[in-house]
Amino acid sequence: MPLFEKAHDFQVNNSLIVDYSRLFSNELAVQTRVGLQKLLESSIPGATYDSSDRYPPPLCHPGTRGDHIEWLENWVCGAENPSNRIVWVHGPAGVGKSAIAQSCAERLAKLQKLGATFFASRPNDRNDPTRVFTTLAYQLAMRLPAYGKLLDEIISLDPTLVKKALPFQFQNLIVAPIRKVQLAKETVPELAVVIDGLDECGDAEAQQDLIRIVAKSIQENTTPLLWIFFSRLEPHILSMFDSPAIRPLVSHVTLTISRKIDEQIFLFLREKLEDSGQKHGLFEWPSDRDILILVNLSSGLFAYAHTVVLFVKNDGSQGLQDRLALVLRLADAKLAAPSGEKHPLYHLDFLYTLILERLPREKLQIAQWILLVQQLKLEHESSSNGRKDSVAYANLLGLTERQFRSVLQPLHPVMSISLENNLEFYHVSFIEFLEDPSRSHNYSFRSARSVLTLLDHLLDVLSTQIEVSRIESGQLEPRVAVTWVAPSYQSYMGYKNLVGVFFQILQYAPLVGDSHRIQMLQQFDFRKVALISSWCRWVNVECLLQNLRPLNLIRSLPMKNVVQVVREILTGEEKARFYTIGGSGRKATLLGKTYGIAGIRSIVIQSYSRRDTARLVQKLYQEKATDASMASIAPMWQGLS
Repeated sequence: MPLFEKAHDFQVNNSLIVDYSRLFSNELAVQTRVGLQKLLESSIPGATYDSSDRYPPPLCHPGTRGDHIEWLENWVCGAENPSNRIVWVHGPAGVGKSAIAQSCAERLAKLQKLGATFFASRPNDRNDPTRVFTTLAYQLAMRLPAYGKLLDEIISLDPTLVKKALPFQFQNLIVAPIRKVQLAKETVPELAVVIDGLDECGDAEAQQDLIRIVAKSIQENTTPLLWIFFSRLEPHILSMFDSPAIRPLVSHVTLTISRKIDEQIFLFLREKLEDSGQKHGLFEWPSDRDILILVNLSSGLFAYAHTVVLFVKNDGSQGLQDRLALVLRLADAKLAAPSGEKHPLYHLDFLYTLILERLPREKLQIAQWILLVQQLKLEHESSSNGRKDSVAYANLLGLTERQFRSVLQPLHPVMSISLENNLEFYHVSFIEFLEDPSRSHNYSFRSARSVLTLLDHLLDVLSTQIEVSRIESGQLEPRVAVTWVAPSYQSYMGYKNLVGVFFQILQYAPLVGDSHRIQMLQQFDFRKVALISSWCRWVNVECLLQNLRPLNLIRSLPMKNVVQVVREILTGEEKARFYTIGGSGRKATLLGKTYGIAGIRSIVIQSYSRRDTARLVQKLYQEKATDASMASIAPMWQGLS
């Protein structure tokens, strides 16, 4: 009904009138787009150029990298040769590829020439190759209404399209709908698709598949899209772009570690550090001499300069000066570095080591655990679209929100905690540094000490801190104390996360020769990991067998396996084998499952004796939680604020 229909003889003063009818109709339209909702659920929204997960994104500082950005903009806006519709921008770690990609995407968006983006990130789990085309298709659907409407209908009719293999995804979600729109005489403009971090999208085979699919589309002229890929110069990627069939389709842009950009790095450092200094009453700071030293330390890497700026920033002026002095001392360390073969990023290693040295000893171990755990998989992360949930990590390790943030605060130059409480890493080179003990030494989260002390913690929690509660259905369910309460965290996942991480650590914990920990595992009551049946999809039984069999901790169940083999022969079931883990009266059953030709990929943890497990569950339920039962965690975290 029209607003104020048939009304008369009244007056409205100083009022704001809002017609909500259009708002509600738009909201209803979104809710009824079932196909696009399915597509969104199978995409990674955090991988887009304007995602809040990446905010603030890496950007080229004004006056830097303008030549590359302008060239890419001109290529998109003036591309006339339909056969040359791919640009590959390649260069080593730290040269600023992601910043150029982001700046380019923002410029193209303003020119209405951007179709879609995918910013892959291995350390932030935004690198699932099976979600690249779904993410791109969703953005194109938002950009092109006719295409979006058609795509919604297509997926509504067959929701499995979003789970197809990559070639079928590309054909059904991108090529076919665009063709139908064009056949309906609708215009599909020439738009650019930007993919950054191609070398971080899954494994080498998946990366080659992405290139091959896009190149085939261009050869067959199936879409009007232009493609810009950013990656390192990896051999398997080079071999694809340089193959005889694909080479004519590709323009190359090479980014090198070059001192020719020292002037741009100087400009970036001076403006950023001067701005920080002036906010704290430091004028004419830092000196040009200090900035020149920082430029020399950067050695042509914008990643180094960006990390320096974040490290030097602090709450007070004295902190700025002290931290800058610490970085400047790295110039002496660089000169004193032993001659001979060095890692290409050895000067960046010095800076990362300096940052980690700022962690107090009592926080370093916990920080290493957090960094190690975020490399593993938690139960709830199977559908988390690549988000690393700080709340889940904190609860796994028994940390409050305040403690968790306090531990990671010294690492703010290399990572952050987003508004949605997700861990975000600024550059993959930091994770690569920590993964390589030859570079990070005792700071590596893969060091024997880090892995084994985390195993100790998990054993302690499983042994002493599991509680059983009665849930609404009346069933008894194991729980772990919640230390960081948040709406996004479901308490029932705590136990499953704990068990899953425990077995992932057991896959590669260096236990040989460690008689103390072997004895701890031999005495551990493995019934406590089987209080409920758990599917650990991230644990490979073959790795578990290789690590634990020599220690006599895991054994096969011959009779059950004979029956299972017969069943597989008769019914064609997937391959599965049964094992026990633990000592007499303290056992659990492991069911190792095989998928296709890839080998055993997961385990199901079950009770060995249902009667014994039921008794243990009842016992844990009847035990009253006392202050003493939870006190064991307190001494470990005392002193954390």
